[in-house]
This record gives sequence, structure tokens and C-alpha cells, in this order.
Amino acid sequence: MGFDFSFLGCGAVDDSTVDAWEREERATEIKNNLMHFMPYGSDNETFETYNIVSDDDKVMLKAGKDFAEGCVNHKFGALVLCGGVGIGKTHLAYACMRYVMEHGENTRVNKYTENGIVKEERFTYPMIAKYTTIPHLCDRYNAAMAFDSKESQVDVIKDICSCNLIVLDEVSRGNKNESKIIFQIINEAWVKKIPVILTSNLSFSEFREAIDKASWDRIRSCAVIPDTNDMESHR
Repeated sequence: MGFDFSFLGCGAVDDSTVDAWEREERATEIKNNLMHFMPYGSDNETFETYNIVSDDDKVMLKAGKDFAEGCVNHKFGALVLCGGVGIGKTHLAYACMRYVMEHGENTRVNKYTENGIVKEERFTYPMIAKYTTIPHLCDRYNAAMAFDSKESQVDVIKDICSCNLIVLDEVSRGNKNESKIIFQIINEAWVKKIPVILTSNLSFSEFREAIDKASWDRIRSCAVIPDTNDMESHR
């Protein structure tokens, strides 16, 4: 079956041409999302470029790949990456983001009535992942309290959570305000079933103490926590 696009000055167009247009449009949308949402300097941070120097690295890489695949399949969960500097935590988080945006797909259904019959139109569009460091998030959240701020604290939380994967980098032994902000995001993610990645240079036990008990309670049943105790810096 072909489509008549003569009104555009290009005559009839067959299905294969329409499919090619759609693929090109999707590829452009994905490229734009990657440019907008991937952190600066993360161009080479993929699963393929993850540095494997030990069996622990293989376990960590598999955990990241499995988690990203779960995100693409709309599975709620949390990936907790703790441990010393230089073991590839942020690299793996970036790789998960990239995979989700390149392979994930959302579906929106629009219903309408035609001749008394309710019909549906289905539209698909690429998934989005959002990244922030905890220090930057706290600065942004606190700045939203200013009288002349263009966004409210509620806006900050909603913006971070308007995606299909949330990455919270550099969880530390912050103050109660930091724990409060993390809880707001994790709670919103838990309600909306948005997967979350949390990275920290703390040990796992220290990480547990750093975040609010209520935050941990919401993700503990579905959290993936690779053992990084014996891993050494790749740098």
C-alpha cells in the first residue's frame, strides 16, 4: 500500500519509504536526547568501553547491563553502586543512561470517537534518562527558595523525576537536608515506578546510614547491589 503525498509535491510514497522516514526521525530524536541529557564528557562511557581488570568488574558490568535491560522493559528497580573512587561507578551509570535512551521506548495511547466508535492511536517515542550529582541537586533545591527564583522546590523534584531513569551521583554523608531531598526523589520514583541509580564513594553500610530510612525501605526489595569491597581503582 502506498500513500499519496502529492500535496507535498512528492507524489505517491510506498510503505518502505514511510518506514525509512520514521526510522530517521526516531534516530534524530534519540541523538538529540543524548546530546541534551548525557553529562558533558560522557561520550565514550558505554558498556563496551567499561574497563574490565578483574572478575569483580565482570560482575559489576553484568549488573549494569541487566539493570538497563530491565529499565527498557519498564521494570522498576534500583541499582546501588558503592565503593572507592575509580572503580567505574559513574561510567556504569552513564552506560545505563545511554543504553536506555538508545533502546528504550515509551508508548502513548490517544483515544478518540469516530462515527460513534471509540478508537485508539498508539504513538511511540524514545525513553529519557536524567542525571544529577547530589551536591548540584542540593544547590539547585536550596536556590529555589530565593524570592526571585524561576522554579520552586517542587519544580526541581518534578523535573528530575520526569523521565524513565533517574541517576543520583555522589551520595555522601550529607546533612538532613540532603537526606530529605533524596527521599523526595526516591519516593516520587517509587510511586511512579521510575528506576533509580545511586552512586556513592561510601561503603554500603555507610551509604545505608547516609540516606533516610524511609528511602531505603522503598527500594530495598528491588535493589541490585554489586559487591565492590575488593575492587581497586581503574585509574
